[in-house]
Amino acid sequence: ISLYAQASGGFIKFITNGFNVERMRIDSAGNVGIGTASPMSGRPLHVFSNSPSTLIRAENAAGSSNNVGFELVGGAANASWILGTNRGDITANADDLFIYKQTGTPGAKVTIQDNGNVGIGMTNPNDTLDVNGTVVASGTVRGGSVVSDDTLTVFGNASVSGTLTAT
Repeated sequence: ISLYAQASGGFIKFITNGFNVERMRIDSAGNVGIGTASPMSGRPLHVFSNSPSTLIRAENAAGSSNNVGFELVGGAANASWILGTNRGDITANADDLFIYKQTGTPGAKVTIQDNGNVGIGMTNPNDTLDVNGTVVASGTVRGGSVVSDDTLTVFGNASVSGTLTAT
């Protein structure tokens, strides 16, 4: 591995295989390019690969009790989110994928379980799609059957193919 710095261009590059293959560059703006000699302007990290899959891996040591993921923090107040997987303290299971809001109204907002169940507004979905709150749909909603444990309200037109029973 070789390290090469150029004062006039204001960059540092990391080279392997003698001076043949540039693997990483830090440009004068502080942008880091991995697999590219031209990191995209305004992107602090630019990863490029010619392989069929370009993956960035974040991993905890085996037996670790920490969450792992990516923290996304915007410029606005309360714009702090995590996309991650966990040990079971944020969502119900240790292998769930979650979107978690850290500030403002904190908590897990979306959970995807290992079995494919998706929860919105809940951490332990029991069905393919489990929503805690009001669902508003615009357009057509289709299904094999509709079951309501409480109240089913339809605004606008409703059509029924088959039997409609009201009690």
